[in-house]
Amino acid sequence: MRSTTVSWSMVAASCLGVAAPAMSLDEPPPSRRIELRVETVAARDGGPAVTCEVVAVKSAGSTLAMDSWSTLDGAGPDRRGTVCRCGAGAFPGTAPPSDAAPAPVLIHEVSAVTGWDSGTMDPGAVGALQLSLTLTSRRRTGLSPDGKPIYGAPAKSFRITRLEPGEEYFVPLPLDVGGREVLGVEDVVLRVRAG
Repeated sequence: MRSTTVSWSMVAASCLGVAAPAMSLDEPPPSRRIELRVETVAARDGGPAVTCEVVAVKSAGSTLAMDSWSTLDGAGPDRRGTVCRCGAGAFPGTAPPSDAAPAPVLIHEVSAVTGWDSGTMDPGAVGALQLSLTLTSRRRTGLSPDGKPIYGAPAKSFRITRLEPGEEYFVPLPLDVGGREVLGVEDVVLRVRAG
């Protein structure tokens, strides 16, 4: 009965010459904005988690592309603990390590591209962001004779997911036993939120 009423309303409006704005289920409303948050979370052994987050915001009518990076090292201000740093854009590289700023143990780079997914129509259209992630991780394996950090081969992975408002997506980041010991962490995850 409801579909008959809706169809009848549309026929009546078109016969009366009433114009209604065209809404596409394939695109989000133009007044909305997309906010993408990429957070690195390191769960420390016997202590609070260490986090760092990068946020990008754009109009929902366009595709949002975001590059971010985060680093973890095991030398805090007291020379113990885990330090997490992050930023938007491409990773700027590492300076030669010093007492004030040691070379990071782990470098994680994220490239994210979002698009709109109008939904599957079961039980009804629920719009969400389609998210494509490219993740690259590198672990410091040592120092060269002149003190520059040496990193192992990058580990790259690709993920695609769909996030509705309020949902989160967690990706465990590769970290071997040696990296866990140096950093004093149990694990490291990437937490992605969009809305």
